[in-house]
Amino acid sequence: MIVYLVDTETTGLKGRYCGDKVVDIGIVEVDTAQMTVEPIYSEIVGYDVSKWSDEDRNAWIFTHSDLKLSDVSAGKPLDDVVREVREILNYNVCTSYNVNFDFGHFLSYAPWAIRCELAPDVMLAAHCIVDGDHLLDDGSTSWPKLQKSYTALCPDDPVRLGGVQAHRALSDAMQASHVMLRLIELGRYPREITLTGAPSGARFRSAGGPGGLSGHAPCGSDIACPANTLAPDLPKQHSTDEVA
Repeated sequence: MIVYLVDTETTGLKGRYCGDKVVDIGIVEVDTAQMTVEPIYSEIVGYDVSKWSDEDRNAWIFTHSDLKLSDVSAGKPLDDVVREVREILNYNVCTSYNVNFDFGHFLSYAPWAIRCELAPDVMLAAHCIVDGDHLLDDGSTSWPKLQKSYTALCPDDPVRLGGVQAHRALSDAMQASHVMLRLIELGRYPREITLTGAPSGARFRSAGGPGGLSGHAPCGSDIACPANTLAPDLPKQHSTDEVA
């Protein structure tokens, strides 16, 4: 089974229709039969940053990674990146580390409007094994950040990061892909996803899988994916850092 694992870096956490923008996107092809990962796409999305607010110009990503505002100013035009990403993802099986963020807040919105079937969220699957940093009132923990899941499940560091997350889209997608493979080995993530052939905007039926995971979510319309069909939202993180 081929699954395309996507990561985005953005100017904020609220989403496309709140004015936040995708500035970096990476895609990794995961072969769950051969248990291999292959980076296939990485692009900085270009914008006219002279029109941005001070909040966007000083976004978290520009102070916590090597991505700079000048890189975005010189990046590939948004329309071109959208077209290329659609050519890879549309009508295929996709996921991410925090599906509700990448797809439910951005990639299911215009201009991206990705039409795909969503495999189970790697973050939710990892949470079956890895606790988040914050204990909640009900005794559960917050969602584990990507670096914590990667360190716990991939101690051999296959991405060769040396313990420091890059917070760049392709690098983070590579980390999440190796977390997915490890979860498959542990029986915590389905090796195969049941395809539904559902049209754009339809609610996908459960794909099933270990630990009660499912792979259903509407995607591809100009309306945000309902949060209850994706990963739960993130207010309980109690942190200004991105979960991924």
